[in-house]
Amino acid sequence: MHGGFHHNFSFETNGTTPGSANHDQYSEKLENIYQSVQPVLSWMLVVTGVIGIPGNVLTIMVFAKMGTASTFQMSCTGLAVSDLLCVGASMMCGITTMGVFRGAASQAAISHLNNLVGGLPQVVFSRVTSLITAWISTVRCLSVAYPTKVRFIITRTVTTVALCIIFSLGCSFLLITSTVYRVKREFDPEINSTVWTLDFQKDSKSSAFFQFLRFVFGLIFPVLSWVTVTVCTTFLIVKLKQNAKWKSQNA
Repeated sequence: MHGGFHHNFSFETNGTTPGSANHDQYSEKLENIYQSVQPVLSWMLVVTGVIGIPGNVLTIMVFAKMGTASTFQMSCTGLAVSDLLCVGASMMCGITTMGVFRGAASQAAISHLNNLVGGLPQVVFSRVTSLITAWISTVRCLSVAYPTKVRFIITRTVTTVALCIIFSLGCSFLLITSTVYRVKREFDPEINSTVWTLDFQKDSKSSAFFQFLRFVFGLIFPVLSWVTVTVCTTFLIVKLKQNAKWKSQNA
């Protein structure tokens, strides 16, 4: 329990109940566990970025050399770019929680910075990755369903427009979110120094709008991507079994 609470005091004297006391103990234990594992998690995110970023850059370079003659290669390039940004955001999450900015910014500002440059971009570009994966799955289904017509349906222009729309959705969310943050310098009496602060400011109208965006990125896009990939995968499996059966009968 917090503060100078003495175990010999009655719950009535301290205005607490056994339930709230247990809750405080549980919260304190969770906080201690988080503080102990946070450095490990931060370093894991940084190491993942150090390995993942060069890997994605090499993948993008390979697809760039292969050219844009194939719409599948274009989609895979977009997937690699999205994954690169996602890994980079995860790395920033680790960096901002390692105490790099301690002493230069307030704790609240560091928390907001972690959310702005790490947490939110990681979520957004993971959704972008899932949407591109759903797009690739849809194209593969069309290739099986309409093998002679798909190249006229899914052209390079259509693929470019689809990828631009997907990335624009993610980037617009980040740009809109960044507009509600305000940077300034304030005196922090705890460290007796002036530090940078990053405040999250929004009114009732913008709050409702952000709730809508959270609903879209937190529920609609993940569910839509999952359903699309699941349906397309099921369709491809059924078609492959039908083709295998037809070949065995006509062998």
